[in-house]
Amino acid sequence: MIADSARFYPITHKVRQVDFHGSFTAASGHLVYTARTYPKFYWNRVAFVADPTGHLVASLILERQGSSYRSRYGWNLLASDDEWSAPIAAAVGPDGNVWVIDWYSYIVQHNPTPPGFRTGRGNAYETPLRDTKHGRIYRLVQRGTKPGSYPRLLSSQPQTLLRGLQHDNLFWRLHSQRLIVENRCSQLIPDLVALLHDDRVDECDLNVASIHALWSLHGLGALQGNWDELKPSIKKAFHHRSYAVRQNAVRVLPSDSRGAQCLAESAVLRDADPAVQKAVLLRIAEMPTNPCLTKHLVDVLGEATWNQDRPLLHAYTVAAAVHIQQWLEFLPSAGKRDLGDSWRAVVQRIAEHGARSNDVSNLRALLNVLDKLDSNLQQAILEGWIQGTPNEVRGPLLHADEKRLGLLLTQLPEPSTRLLTMLALRWKSEIAGEHAGKLKAVLERDLVNTQLNQEMRLRAAHQLAELFPDSREVAQLLLRQMRPQAPPDLVTKLASVIVKMSAAGILEDAVQTYGSLTPAGRKALLNQLFTREDWLMDLLHLTARGALSASDLSLEQRQTLLQHRNQRIAIQARKVLETAGGLPNPDRQKVVESFKETAQRRGDAEAGRKVFQTHCAKCHSYRGEGGKVGPDLTGMAIHSKEHLLVEILDPSRSVEGNYRQYLVATKSGLAISGILVAESRTTIEVLDAEGKTHVIPREHIEEIQASPKSLMPDGFEQQLKPQELADLLEFLTHREKYLPLPLDRVATAVSTQGMFYRHEATQERLVFSDWKPKSYKGIPFHLVDPQGGRVPNVVLFYSPQGTYPPKMPKSVELPCNLRVRALHMLSGVSGWGYPLGKKGTVSLVVRLHYDNGQSEEHLLRNGEHFADYIRRVDVPGSEFAFALGQQQIRYLAIQPKRPQDIIRKIEFIKGPDETAPIIMAVTLELSDLPE
Repeated sequence: MIADSARFYPITHKVRQVDFHGSFTAASGHLVYTARTYPKFYWNRVAFVADPTGHLVASLILERQGSSYRSRYGWNLLASDDEWSAPIAAAVGPDGNVWVIDWYSYIVQHNPTPPGFRTGRGNAYETPLRDTKHGRIYRLVQRGTKPGSYPRLLSSQPQTLLRGLQHDNLFWRLHSQRLIVENRCSQLIPDLVALLHDDRVDECDLNVASIHALWSLHGLGALQGNWDELKPSIKKAFHHRSYAVRQNAVRVLPSDSRGAQCLAESAVLRDADPAVQKAVLLRIAEMPTNPCLTKHLVDVLGEATWNQDRPLLHAYTVAAAVHIQQWLEFLPSAGKRDLGDSWRAVVQRIAEHGARSNDVSNLRALLNVLDKLDSNLQQAILEGWIQGTPNEVRGPLLHADEKRLGLLLTQLPEPSTRLLTMLALRWKSEIAGEHAGKLKAVLERDLVNTQLNQEMRLRAAHQLAELFPDSREVAQLLLRQMRPQAPPDLVTKLASVIVKMSAAGILEDAVQTYGSLTPAGRKALLNQLFTREDWLMDLLHLTARGALSASDLSLEQRQTLLQHRNQRIAIQARKVLETAGGLPNPDRQKVVESFKETAQRRGDAEAGRKVFQTHCAKCHSYRGEGGKVGPDLTGMAIHSKEHLLVEILDPSRSVEGNYRQYLVATKSGLAISGILVAESRTTIEVLDAEGKTHVIPREHIEEIQASPKSLMPDGFEQQLKPQELADLLEFLTHREKYLPLPLDRVATAVSTQGMFYRHEATQERLVFSDWKPKSYKGIPFHLVDPQGGRVPNVVLFYSPQGTYPPKMPKSVELPCNLRVRALHMLSGVSGWGYPLGKKGTVSLVVRLHYDNGQSEEHLLRNGEHFADYIRRVDVPGSEFAFALGQQQIRYLAIQPKRPQDIIRKIEFIKGPDETAPIIMAVTLELSDLPE
């Protein structure tokens, strides 16, 4: 899209759309004004775009930007408040005025089919409100102007066609060009050539007759059959004052060696206009390889003025990739150049294309020049080539290739040598195997260099394990980096590399390292070791003998072992954990009963915050701080301590489906446990208890098992002293003036996806720049983080309209159990809200259920409290709170009539109208606070 925005501006609110509300959704009839009857401002500068759903034809102003264009909304050329009006095309007519086709149909949309309707031909639902007989054509005439002339075009009089090419209206010029080509008017060739020699330009810097003469000659085949005669005229056109003539002269060149040579000999290669430069690059891509043209590609490599011109960079990529071998051959002449990020990415993409062909001759061309290139070019090309090299290469390399590789590996600078060795090993090169030791030494040096940042050291670790998976020596070096001073996250990442290696003796070496680590380091290493399926029985035996400590196993890892698909492993795990005292009491109700006194004890909320940060924050968040694995614990103060005690000590008593544990065994021998957060046709994604996401191809899965257990394991009481548990309960139930309520358990839709018709529809989304807590007028609101689209974060209610709202609930409930002075909401917006729909209808009912059995209702109405989400629309009963791109979220508050009484629960009920209300966040303002 070249426009700044997809929004349109109808003159009526009676707009029916099914996807991109408030924006072009059925844009059609895109044409530029190419006559001279309208005022000069229109000439070749204003484009007309019709949209039948908005009852309008928009005028968009075009402005050149580098080799392409940008556009901005100017005005509506035509707009109607007639609900039947449905413009579908606007074009310049023979008189130079704009002619508009109006479909004139009340219903334009094809689908989705609403309830009660039948799908008919073309997947369009059947309705009597589709009109097929009364379409209209309007002619929009500029006042005070005369209509353009109608030329007399006669095939029997070719000179009339020649004059038609010079008409000021493209409508007649195209007719003339078509008739010249269709009637094979070869007698006009001398006259067409004469037009090419006319160097004049009009007020738009164009010479339209010359452009049409070029394409007429092309259509007649004259540039193929009469090339020698016409070549001088084409070369002259390369110097025309109008960029558009030069651009089209390049486009009509023959796509053979003659055209390539003509282009190579011309100064148009270095034309100052970006549009001409782009045309040159695309023609080079369509022509045979030519040394001069390839040298031109190398000469312009790194051109600073192209850095921000993406179409030009894409055109360069295409041209160089097509002629990759000769481009590589000429590349040494580029010398040393500062490519910058944009050009470096271009070079990498070209190399990636060259590698993807799986053609050893491309690789051979690279090897022939690699040592002659600047080191920056070397590294960019090798990185791209490695990225593009297929898993199965078409080898083997020839003896000469191996010899050349051997020479390069002794001459290139170290970073390039490293990359080339990795590439050669992909091609199963014998000589690379001989140099692998040198690469190994370089990678080992980076790995042990504590002055390097952790990312670079880990990159070296990954490369070592990938290139030398059978090396016990490499594994031992990785283990030696797990010093007592090493932070646990480094130990975890290094261990995750080691467990993927296949060298014999790794487990014994890892167990020896285990004893020298800090407690946090031991836990990190052990949890990674237990992901190797083929090591589990040995690890359990080592634990039974005391070489490893069962207490270092996380609760999640213990639960995974006890539920293992291999019964021998599950039985052995139970024996080991029972002996070590690490087996949770299976009678969870008995555990809860034993801690009842703790729930009645007064704790220290500040001490409880520290307990949360130590034991809970890895998986759970509180007011924006902490992990995203388990439920958000913000707003838990609505529950009693007794209720929370059961949730903590017996987490699987009522486990929600999205927090159920899955056990995945891979064919490579890894065991992964966690919650299933996403799946596609080819992969699944598992989020483990450490917050790490594992993307697992389905073809790598040996077995997947859904556990009846929650990801939060039993046995939490074994990690805390009773007072620490009391402090944690005090922290979670601590109340302040404002209490944000968590919506994650009742949320129904993901607002970072389209919520009404298509998930891909960006206009249907409500997206904050971040999902941290927000404040409006001093009131804190807690947002649910959608976590990349996998977690529902808003409550979207039922509506009969659209694709997804008909599947949404008509009511949701939130527990409260508190005295409430006010109920604050980030809401007030809906699909099909005001100015759509009928003003005053009930969109949402808020029903408060008091502890004494009574209830009260608050009615929230369309056009009073609720407005359309698609753009800012103000209504008196709510306030504009946040702009979310072009969309809005509003604020409103409800005051309970009995603030002195406890509200047991809050029920949100969809009203009877057809809007689809949305709630983003809810915060309670409490009537009373504990002393």
